[in-house]
Amino acid sequence: MIDEQQYAEALEELTELRLENKKLKREARHYVRDNELLRRANDQAMRTQAFIQKENYMQAFFNKQFLRTAPYFLVLTDENLKIVMCSEILKKYCQGREVDISTGTDLKVAMRALLPEEDLNSFYSQCKEVLTDRTNVSYILRSIYGERHMDH
Repeated sequence: MIDEQQYAEALEELTELRLENKKLKREARHYVRDNELLRRANDQAMRTQAFIQKENYMQAFFNKQFLRTAPYFLVLTDENLKIVMCSEILKKYCQGREVDISTGTDLKVAMRALLPEEDLNSFYSQCKEVLTDRTNVSYILRSIYGERHMDH
């Protein structure tokens, strides 16, 4: 038989267990809610990433189409002035001069096929300036009847 002391202790322990159980149920509800929020955030992040990938793919596609059909010598470089993309007409022109103008080629190396050394150095320093200052510099080289004009 249980005496009053043991009964009181058991009752106190039961009360503590019930309180602990309530606390754990609250925590479980918080975890469920937090888990749902994380799931939604993850779903949104995945949709955002898919959208960004689609946009990047479309931009790359349009860039390639533009460079494939552009009638001008166009070059896209990275921050180290290494070629990322260039117009097809530029590739063909450089191939005729036995210059490799592929992805990763240094811009200065590729432009040697187009520019004399003094123009090349000026062009390359302006490209570095654009990267450093994040300004726009127009560099146009024209050849009219063998005469060269540079517009800055």
